[in-house]
Amino acid sequence: MESQSESKSLIIDILRQINQSENIEDKEYKFPKDIIEVYSEFKKWLNENGAIYPNIEFPIAYLKGRLIGCKTTKNIEENTAILYIPYKLIIDSSKIEMKTSLPSLNKHNSIKIAYFLMKEFDKGDKSFYKPYIDLMLSNNYLSFPAFWNEEDSIELNDHEVDDKISNYKDEINQTYEQIIKKTDVNIFEPVIFKKIYLFIISRQFSINENRTLLIPLADLLNHNPKVDVKYEFLDTINNILTYSSEYDKEDKDLLVYTNCEKYYEYNKKEISNKKQISFDMKNYDKEKLDLKNSDYFILSTNTKQTFKEGEQIYNNYGESSNEYLLINYSFCLIDNKYDSTNIILTTKQADKFTANFVLEYMMKNLVNIGTYDVDNYLQLQFRIPRNKISTKAFNFFKYINILGRMRYEDYVFIKKVELEILESYLNFLVDTIFKMRFPIFKAINILKDMISRTTFSLNQKNIIVFKLTQKINIEFQKEYIQFMLNIVEKCDENTKSYMELIKAIDEEKDYKPIYVSLNKIKKVVKKFITTKLPH
Repeated sequence: MESQSESKSLIIDILRQINQSENIEDKEYKFPKDIIEVYSEFKKWLNENGAIYPNIEFPIAYLKGRLIGCKTTKNIEENTAILYIPYKLIIDSSKIEMKTSLPSLNKHNSIKIAYFLMKEFDKGDKSFYKPYIDLMLSNNYLSFPAFWNEEDSIELNDHEVDDKISNYKDEINQTYEQIIKKTDVNIFEPVIFKKIYLFIISRQFSINENRTLLIPLADLLNHNPKVDVKYEFLDTINNILTYSSEYDKEDKDLLVYTNCEKYYEYNKKEISNKKQISFDMKNYDKEKLDLKNSDYFILSTNTKQTFKEGEQIYNNYGESSNEYLLINYSFCLIDNKYDSTNIILTTKQADKFTANFVLEYMMKNLVNIGTYDVDNYLQLQFRIPRNKISTKAFNFFKYINILGRMRYEDYVFIKKVELEILESYLNFLVDTIFKMRFPIFKAINILKDMISRTTFSLNQKNIIVFKLTQKINIEFQKEYIQFMLNIVEKCDENTKSYMELIKAIDEEKDYKPIYVSLNKIKKVVKKFITTKLPH
């Protein structure tokens, strides 16, 4: 039997091998002729219609061609434009009005774009968007979990995620039926719709709840949560730059003059010298963003973000867990700081006294952490994040342990109660890991065999990464709680000051974590007790 440290070493080695293959260009791989032709026509279409991407090369193969991305041909500095896409190439949901007997469909941005593209697909060679649609249809939609084969679903071995995948598949089929039966779109093969619809869902840019864009080329960039990029629109007539990225935290930079002849070259370092418009954020309405054919969408690096020559260029899709990425985008990430593991705790009702405690907790906190059936069982749902302590889970165990002993407002730091809370939560986490153990170690053995043969599919790779990162999330959480438990055990019975507790954390040197560095554990625990626990 492998020790915990050996298990950790094996997991890290496996993930490292996969991570390297995802980020290193596979120069030996040769794209099929039909794929090369599709991308060649797409580039021609971009160039003929004013797209500007001087330092981008695509398609680039990774993972032996199973992953396609874009790379830079020269260093890209911070605050530098990466690509310019003219508005006339962009598909804008706010400009589409469906002819439908079901008016509610016009409220769904993705469905409106799907409707538009199916109308364009029906035009064949006469469609302005044909090169773009051909690119969408070349996409490997079978990598999406909603269309995995039975073998992949069995290997996933996760009933909860399986249910979500099944619901997603039903949603896609329902959307297809609605477009066919409730609009004026001609009947077409379901597989055509599925490829296009999945491309939309996984590649669209959401400006706000009423406006979604498909932006050619920009939508080919893969996701990296560590990348800091900015979305902007350049009004080339009025020389005004509109910052529209949800990731841009500097509201003061929402509008600036560019003082350019057509667009402000490729290096935006000059932007600091431009005149800024006096602007009232409260009166700004993104619904009124008036885009013209002469305008450009620009994707730029933000401050401190650079790309080195030959590196893959990434976009940032937002703060998403691996579960969400896997279901909606057909991939998951090894190093995802926003990852979390969804855990469901189901307990048969031993007595109504405990059940009422839980019910009171749920009502008092006005949060939906689970469901309760008096005649059946209690089911609690917790999100276990990778890089912080789950406040919802911790507060539940705290509530159960201190209820009936004292009022919550009087609770400061009492050793006996703290020990019981931490031990309850730790046992819960250990039990969770034990339940996950068999499929996890089965996955490790399978992956070891795959890597030795270098023939594993993209679907298999995603399944393995998902399962291993789910385990790592729980291991991280366990070590945070185990560290807190050790600190509390060392504290004096009369300890009541949070400053004394922080001091004990800073001075702790004996705890030997396996998965997380001691410095990171201290940082996470200190942030938790100073911001989440009552003082």
